[in-house]
Amino acid sequence: MARTALDKLRADPSKKEEIDFLNEVAESIPDDAYLKSLFTEQMVGWVARRIGEDIMPDLYQWFLDGITDCDKREREVREICAEMEGALKAAEHRYGEMRTFMFYFKDCYSRQREYSKRLKIEKANAIGELYLSRSEWAEEAQAMKGTIEQLQSQVLLLKAKMFDLIEDAK
Repeated sequence: MARTALDKLRADPSKKEEIDFLNEVAESIPDDAYLKSLFTEQMVGWVARRIGEDIMPDLYQWFLDGITDCDKREREVREICAEMEGALKAAEHRYGEMRTFMFYFKDCYSRQREYSKRLKIEKANAIGELYLSRSEWAEEAQAMKGTIEQLQSQVLLLKAKMFDLIEDAK
């Protein structure tokens, strides 16, 4: 396959001349050539922008910087992953503690409810017993009152008989 020669770029070219030359080089590469993957439309555009911005486009340094940046980002990602694994383990541990506490609290709450129910029943029973005892005491007190009244009547009768006996004995 015969090549056609490109004109050399003159010394001290303008930015436009350099960009035009770059475009000519890119256009002169056949689609099936390995170099075509280097002189892509995006790469040619990037280099043209860099020339337009007065920045020397060092592709190899840009490539190395990219690899270095990727390596740095990969290390940062690994560090973050390690931190996240630690945080995840801590969170799982805390979750286990919280579950244990929740089950303990639930058990305490259940026992407290049972205790409260028993206390209410015991209180109701005690109040019922007090009412029964009170009514029994009231009945007993009434019965004692009657007994006292009877005894007082008997005492009066006995006093009267004693008085009569003393009077008769005189």
